[in-house]
Amino acid sequence: MTNKTKAKISGITPFVCIIVFLLLGFYKGMWHPGWLVFLLIPIVSSLLYTKTLNIVFSIAILVTYLSIGFTSQVWHPTWIMFLLIPIFNIIFPKRKKI
Repeated sequence: MTNKTKAKISGITPFVCIIVFLLLGFYKGMWHPGWLVFLLIPIVSSLLYTKTLNIVFSIAILVTYLSIGFTSQVWHPTWIMFLLIPIFNIIFPKRKKI
């Protein structure tokens, strides 16, 4: 898989997750468990980019999100931080070996 393809998949994943989350919420009323869909963003990103830095960044975003959510019950605006993962992976793509 080329870097362009990986970047496109990584870039579109947050938007797919938003659509799935909204569909689960509006049609099934599953707002609370539906947020777990957003965990696919770091998972997909980590699977596409096996660089250690990308995985560490993805896990750091996930831990930060869960920490803020569980300690202050602020889930809604903080989910936006998951959009940083594909942006980070696009800015710092996997380097080719020479």
